[in-house]
Amino acid sequence: MESKKVWFPATESYCRAWLSGKVKTNPSNYKQQFAQAAWLTLSIDIAGSTDSAQ
Repeated sequence: MESKKVWFPATESYCRAWLSGKVKTNPSNYKQQFAQAAWLTLSIDIAGSTDSAQ
């Protein structure tokens, strides 16, 4: 079974922008939106993946 890295570019990108001072709003203010986006990404990945080991 192959392990996959989970990556959420929108969250990481926003946090980097916040840390560098490019955006002012703390990322914790968007935790619901980031969480929802992460779950949607995972559900799309799971629905679209195939496991040839079955």
